Amino acid sequence: MRNHKSRIQSELRLSLAMISPRRWPAFLAIGSVFALVVSVQPVSFGAEIATTPEEYVCGPLLTNSTNFLVSLLDPFTGMPYDHLRCACRWPLGGDICHSGGVLPQLADADITTFSKILPNGSNVDWGFVDDLSTGDDPTLLFALKIALDLSPPNTFGGLIWHATVDISRYDRLRIRYRTTSATTKFELKLNSGLEGDKREKTVELPGSPVDGSWRDETYEIATDFLGTDAAHLNFIVLATSDGLAGEPEPILWVDHLAFLADPSQAANCSVVIDCGGDPSCYPDLSKYEPFTGAVNVANALTTLTLLPEVGLLDATEAEGRVARILDSLGGTPRVDGWMQDWHSPSSLMPLSTNRIGSLTDLPQLYAALMVVEESWPSLETTAAAVRNGMIDFTDLFEIAPEGSCPGKLHWAMDLCTGLEAGTLEYYGNDALLGEFLAISSGAAPDEYWSECLSVKGCELRGQGIYRWYTTGVFDCGVSTIPAIETGGPFLQLAPQIYLSSSQLPLGDLTLADSVANMMAAQRDWATSQALSLWGWTNHSDADSCDYRSCDEFLPEVVTPYMSGMGLDLINKGVGESSASNLFAFDQDGAGAPLDTGTVFHEFGLRDAWNQSTSSGRRDNYLFLDTGWLTLGALNACHTQLVRQRFAAHPVASNGYALLGALENPCPWIFGDGFESGDTSAWD
Repeated sequence: MRNHKSRIQSELRLSLAMISPRRWPAFLAIGSVFALVVSVQPVSFGAEIATTPEEYVCGPLLTNSTNFLVSLLDPFTGMPYDHLRCACRWPLGGDICHSGGVLPQLADADITTFSKILPNGSNVDWGFVDDLSTGDDPTLLFALKIALDLSPPNTFGGLIWHATVDISRYDRLRIRYRTTSATTKFELKLNSGLEGDKREKTVELPGSPVDGSWRDETYEIATDFLGTDAAHLNFIVLATSDGLAGEPEPILWVDHLAFLADPSQAANCSVVIDCGGDPSCYPDLSKYEPFTGAVNVANALTTLTLLPEVGLLDATEAEGRVARILDSLGGTPRVDGWMQDWHSPSSLMPLSTNRIGSLTDLPQLYAALMVVEESWPSLETTAAAVRNGMIDFTDLFEIAPEGSCPGKLHWAMDLCTGLEAGTLEYYGNDALLGEFLAISSGAAPDEYWSECLSVKGCELRGQGIYRWYTTGVFDCGVSTIPAIETGGPFLQLAPQIYLSSSQLPLGDLTLADSVANMMAAQRDWATSQALSLWGWTNHSDADSCDYRSCDEFLPEVVTPYMSGMGLDLINKGVGESSASNLFAFDQDGAGAPLDTGTVFHEFGLRDAWNQSTSSGRRDNYLFLDTGWLTLGALNACHTQLVRQRFAAHPVASNGYALLGALENPCPWIFGDGFESGDTSAWD
């Protein structure tokens, strides 16, 4: 799925509206939003161009977005990374973190070289590469290349990746590499500063397989690196000598190196990961880990599962990738039947500073596993076991002693301190999927929907013809941008990736119409301000390595994924205008390929874009948002594919049946021309 071209091909692509890597098949979507058959004309190099918003969304955007999602999966664990690392120590003239794909846990470390005679290892040439002559390119975009000149008297040399960390809670080291030939050998050492006869043991890295492919080796830290003090790791050393190399100019390519979490220590709540400024202290490696959330994993699982059905990924490859993620999920620690939201995709180490398993994040993964169960018979049992062991909805429901509302559904479980009090009370935010699943699984009574959520959930925001269910009690600061409270429309769009609005009893204002009104309010406000692009919701910053939420929204900085999630919303023409908005993002430059030096990667749209300058960080891709955009496009371009697969699962069908027997909980009547049943109010 990694789509890269030569530079001349990509430069041609930039001169056109959009180039796709293949002829798009026919796509048919629901309602009046996407009734189309894509027909495009071939251009040079076998590439093709989309000429309408609908062609673009269901063709290049969908395909290129999945390119990014597949490219950001860890080669060992299969888990997705949250984003491309920004501003690492070795940018080499750009803002892409080259070292982030090689050693993500220590991407910001110093790197030095050494040799026998010449100062500063001057016979060692090293750098990060994005393309190999063999065509078997690196995972996560880059590999580390170490090339040595072992002409006498320089009989050895190597590279030192600085660490200064405590790896006591990690039990294995895994490395994916290749060498110049099958007989070329290197050594790997974990240096903790020992000398003399106590010097740490090295492990020998055998040469590549005879076909020159990548080699994958796993070493036990305690036994393979005898003598290493795991609590005081100074350096990771990669080196060779004339005797080992067997040739005068050996080369080692390291695609990926990671320390793997010790399962017996991963759930330790007392771990100290920071040193408080003490320069002699060795912090726990988890301080530097990248982390990914349950929603990222959900988006990866659902996307990988459904891509073969729409012709965008080989079925065997997809099944293997899903199986690898399921295996990793099965290895994450559980506490009383709970898995937490955040883990390292490199090591599976849980995030130590936030041990929450929430009813906003875990239900997305729960739903994705339901999609897997309904799609892969060979993986059904494994996926069901993971799903049933990751969240206990009954722990979150608290029965009320009296009153019409039968109880409270709390929002999360802290795996170290227990129940996180905080009642979920709204139809209009991202906890709705969790509330639906709690009812569907029998943990909460079905009356919770109509008698508890309705107490506050029926409250509306907006004005005139734009009305929507309140997203929560925490509002953003004063802003002229409409419909951004508590982060914006994604809070209502996220549950609807899986849930069918037509099967959720609410009243005259459906959940789909509610979020369509939010999006239409933003679209029309942008028009009134003469802004070309619209879409304000939480996003990674377009200009810096930060994340922005509602108090920091700016009219000039917009994000496209909200439009992707709302592609099949019919009310007020939001679907068509969302497709046009996405196409406009691309035309303004937000869809330009990611240039890693010698390769252009078609990754879809940046996560955010500064429309006043027509610019954004070139590494500005977020797995969460690209995943949601992709799933929204799958629903719009392929007849609600995600929702239909979710609805086929017995848990979902039971939930819809239970809610279908309830009265509409929000039977209010508007007093300002928005009357119940008055369809003209929507015009």
